[in-house]
Amino acid sequence: MARIKGPRKVHRYSAEFKLKAAKLSQIEGVQVQDVADALDIHPFMLSRWRKEAREGRVTEVRGADSLVVVYGASSQAFRLDGIRVSRDLPPLAQRATAMLRERLVGKHVQIRIRGYVEGGKVPIGSVLVAGADVGVDMIAEGLVVYCPRHLVEVKLQEAQRLAKEAKRGLWSNPPSAGADPCSGAV
Repeated sequence: MARIKGPRKVHRYSAEFKLKAAKLSQIEGVQVQDVADALDIHPFMLSRWRKEAREGRVTEVRGADSLVVVYGASSQAFRLDGIRVSRDLPPLAQRATAMLRERLVGKHVQIRIRGYVEGGKVPIGSVLVAGADVGVDMIAEGLVVYCPRHLVEVKLQEAQRLAKEAKRGLWSNPPSAGADPCSGAV
């Protein structure tokens, strides 16, 4: 007997879709099951997205890939995923840190947690401010390099390609052809 083919489910959802779904399910009086049914996703998936998606205010930038975010009454350190800062170029590391401070301190941000580092204590992922991914912006400016140790992200790869073509930041004097841009990372 031939197998009946029906509509296929989406197997990969965008970060924006996940954040919107999580926000919808956090509206007072709205149940997770109702949102899951409306979006045609499993409630367990939506519950996981709710844990991964957080919003808060940045109170401190500790480095080019490390910051502190306040959620309600508690604060937590957070690391940006997919980027590395070159140890060989301290002025760029300082510019990257200054850029983060300028753009994030005191601002309301959305956080997408993808995992944990430092023994499971520090979440790692992406930070969005006003809908823009800060990691993508830093790579596009040539202040940091894309390193897919925890994350393979097309947006980050594309931002780095464009920064290389425009010879911005560290790409104005690129590393030698055989050098690994992630090896001298902070």
